[in-house]
Amino acid sequence: MVAFAPLTPALLRRLADAHYLNVYEDDFQWRGDLWKKVHEDEDAFWRGEIIKLPQDDWHERGGNQYSYFALLMEEPVLEDVFLYAIFRARKAKLQRLQKQYQLGDSRDHGPIADSLLRSKCISLAGADRSRLMRKLMDVEIKALEDLTAGDEATFDGIVSREAGLLP
Repeated sequence: MVAFAPLTPALLRRLADAHYLNVYEDDFQWRGDLWKKVHEDEDAFWRGEIIKLPQDDWHERGGNQYSYFALLMEEPVLEDVFLYAIFRARKAKLQRLQKQYQLGDSRDHGPIADSLLRSKCISLAGADRSRLMRKLMDVEIKALEDLTAGDEATFDGIVSREAGLLP
């Protein structure tokens, strides 16, 4: 029989750090798997069958509407379009997680918490498990923010240069 361990700040930090690394590793694996599929069937990529191609990325800047995806598609380069599709998929996941976090809905992180606890041979009481799930959600949001950091500014800068808004 497994005894319940208290969720101390040190244990919470250790589990959170492990999850942060898992998010990065999973993202790297996901991106690599998608890239492999793209090279196996590039036409499927262009049809949006491997990863959804952005269709709703219209923004306003300097009073003008723009779509980075539309600019990319004027002279499409596989790697650029792929990276932008990855960015948009991450951004959508981040927005979903942020909304769930605001609503206090961490139930999707139950299996993640259970797997992480099993891998460390730890068992937590119900209240501690709920606290852990919320922390894992917070850490995943932070990891996704870190993974997308700089991308949006880079895309905005390119759009601004293309539209003549920046020197």
